[in-house]
Amino acid sequence: MAPTERSKLGGCERSSWTAAPPTSCGIRDYRRSMTQSTLRTLIHVCVLLFAPTTAAAQWLEVGLHAGYFLPTVEQFERAVLRPTSTGFRVDHYEGHHEAGLSLGATVTAWPLPHVGLDLAGGLRFCDRSGSSPFVIDPFLPAPAGRRAALSVLTLRLVGRARSGGTNVRLGAGPALVHIAGSAYDGGSPEIRLAKQTSSGGTIAVDVTRTLGRIRLRFGVEDAIYRAAMERLPPGDTTRTPVQHDVALNVGIALPLR
Repeated sequence: MAPTERSKLGGCERSSWTAAPPTSCGIRDYRRSMTQSTLRTLIHVCVLLFAPTTAAAQWLEVGLHAGYFLPTVEQFERAVLRPTSTGFRVDHYEGHHEAGLSLGATVTAWPLPHVGLDLAGGLRFCDRSGSSPFVIDPFLPAPAGRRAALSVLTLRLVGRARSGGTNVRLGAGPALVHIAGSAYDGGSPEIRLAKQTSSGGTIAVDVTRTLGRIRLRFGVEDAIYRAAMERLPPGDTTRTPVQHDVALNVGIALPLR
């Protein structure tokens, strides 16, 4: 048999005249090369994410806005079974918020050029109304008034994209929604909703346009939550759908840094 010539390649011996299948050492070399390539790719991605840019240099901003409050879903629908001299009857009740005014403010931090955290608070003022017995029976306790006030506090994860002098942001996160006002003082058991704080969430999208030194912002925010009603005797059917309280806002954005 002819002598074989062996050479060192990456710490492994290989015959010069045989076409042997890949050895475990060759597989290790391949894996080492792939690992190094993957690490280089990850380093490049991290540099792109964390490298300061012109947009990220101003990483803290405050927004102020006002607009139109538009509730899109009834607060509740209720069917109550009542005894009568001839048997039973079913009374139907419903309640909802009317359209009103919204006010709010946001503080946004941008630790990354396109990803940030948005702490937002808002107030919404409106009337609350519904079917009978909102037109109240004289012998039933009447609500103290019709005015309702809602406050929303939310922390959102936001992303943004920039094109020229225009920024588009999209964010979502958990929220606390508090309902209060004279409409929630008193009322008969069938329509009573106590002042309460509910957990929920918000989704918001806005467009910011830079005009000279002014940054105008146009946005839409949806507060999502569910109101809770007190229980009535067996026989009633209560439906409290998920609320979608939409606010259409216009305001300004003020970079702080």
